[in-house]
Amino acid sequence: MNKLIILLIIILILSSCKEHSKTPKKTQNFTDNSTTHNELTKIDDTNIKFNVLHKALQNTIEYLKRTRSNELQNNQENRYNQFFEWILKHPNKQKELANSFTAVYNFLKDKQKKNANNSDLNTYINNALICQEHNSNPTLNKKLPEKCHKQYNSDSTYNTINFDLIAYFFKNMILVITTEPEINTNINEKIFNSLKAEFVNTTITDSHINGLISRWQD
Repeated sequence: MNKLIILLIIILILSSCKEHSKTPKKTQNFTDNSTTHNELTKIDDTNIKFNVLHKALQNTIEYLKRTRSNELQNNQENRYNQFFEWILKHPNKQKELANSFTAVYNFLKDKQKKNANNSDLNTYINNALICQEHNSNPTLNKKLPEKCHKQYNSDSTYNTINFDLIAYFFKNMILVITTEPEINTNINEKIFNSLKAEFVNTTITDSHINGLISRWQD
C-alpha cells in the first residue's frame, strides 16, 4: 500500500513538472508574435513614407513639365527617372530614404489632418501643387481644390500667407535630384545622400526643411 502511495506521488510530481515546463514556451511564442507584429508595423510605416515621397516628387515633375519646362532642361527628367529606377531596385535604400523623410512626413501629415482632414496626404500635397499652378496661371482650366482660391489672402491650407511652401519644398527636392553634378559613375548614390541630407538638415537656418517648417504660420 505504501509503495502504491509513493508511486502515485512520483507520478503527480512528474506530471506537475511537465506542465510547468510548457509555460515558458507559451510566453516565448507570445513574445515572438509581438516582435513580428512590431516589425511588420515598422515595415508598413516605412513603405507609406516612401510611397508618399515618391508620389509627391512624381506629381512635382508633372507640375514642372506643365508650367516651367525651362526648369527641366538638359535631360533632367531623365536624371529623375534614372534615380528612381535605381532606388526601386534597392529596398534598403528606400528604407533609409523613407526614415530620413520622417520629420517632413510628420509635419505635412499634421497639417493635412488640421487643414484637410477629409483628404489623404497624397491628395493634400498634390492639391498644393495644383493651387500653385493656378496662382501662376489664374486662367487655368482645371478644377481647383477646396480653399485654393483663398491661398493668397488669409488661408493657410497649403502654405503660409503669400507663399506655397509645400510646392516650393518639393520643387527644390526635384532640383536636388536633377542638378547633381555628374562627376563620376556613382551619381545615384550622390543624389541619394543629398536627399537624405536635405530631409534632416535642421541645423542650418536657410535649409529647405527649415524653410518649410519655420515659415509656415498658422
